[in-house]
Amino acid sequence: DVLSQKLLRPEKVARRTVVPGAISQPSQVEDLVVTETVYPGEQVSVNRFKAVEAAGIQGELKGNLRAIQVNGDSHQLLSGTLKRGDHVDVVATFKIEGAGINGGDAPATRVVLRDILVLKGPSGQSEASKLAPAGGALSVQLAVTDGQSQKLEFARKNAVGWTLALRPVTDATDSAESLETLNEILCDGMRPGAYSICTGR
Repeated sequence: DVLSQKLLRPEKVARRTVVPGAISQPSQVEDLVVTETVYPGEQVSVNRFKAVEAAGIQGELKGNLRAIQVNGDSHQLLSGTLKRGDHVDVVATFKIEGAGINGGDAPATRVVLRDILVLKGPSGQSEASKLAPAGGALSVQLAVTDGQSQKLEFARKNAVGWTLALRPVTDATDSAESLETLNEILCDGMRPGAYSICTGR
């Protein structure tokens, strides 16, 4: 905000030159955000500020955070559950060329992004329509860093499948990073050597 960044400084001016609504105490705007351009040297009016909620999505973006819209079906976007203020992980499955049996492609799944803020829940499909297909197109808006936006876009364009996973509201924790492949899924918990495909596990 403007106070923490020290973008305002106090100045003494003649009473007759004070603009209407001029800020006289920092506390007047400490919980607000700027919604209009403020030029160097000018008197600042409280009319240039609004509550964060009134500023909409832009009021929640700071520093390297960006808002990005993601399209998907109702299953991917947790339609009916996901809402503004929730946090999600992005899980994606890719095909690794030549890494499968006999040189074929091999699927691999992992969590590519964690703890992403939802700025706007699923919208697009008519909520009033009872006949709309469960997999109909929807969109959500997420807050990601500029670096995370690259990962998200790569996953959306190159994954054979992806989904959002809703995180707990409180005390959320993360498991160790892992890459799940066909071999990992089929051989998990199996006795070593029980099947030829699991040899070496």
